[in-house]
Amino acid sequence: PGAIDTKTRRRFATDARMAYVKLLSNYATYLSNTNIGASINRDHAAVWYYLNKHEDLFAINDLNYITKYNACDAIVRGFCDVKPDDYREMLQEKVQMLSQRKCEGLLTLLENYI
Repeated sequence: PGAIDTKTRRRFATDARMAYVKLLSNYATYLSNTNIGASINRDHAAVWYYLNKHEDLFAINDLNYITKYNACDAIVRGFCDVKPDDYREMLQEKVQMLSQRKCEGLLTLLENYI
């Protein structure tokens, strides 16, 4: 969290809170507004406010906020699109690029724990 759970009203912090709330509401749909708010020391009403303010900033085409939000969304979407099997294969490929000695120990760990 960092700046998003503080009480500051500076623009960088409020933009970060808005983006955080919107991303959680999009990708963690199982969380209630109360849960989302609790993660940043806010209540459910603040979450509603941030969601509405997010929509307002997109409606007025605030390029500063939209650019930051879209960058964060791309990162989160990238994490959400990785399936566990794909992740395991990706790790195995990285491990195989290491030296043979290091590779044996890491592959054992991968087989046992992932």
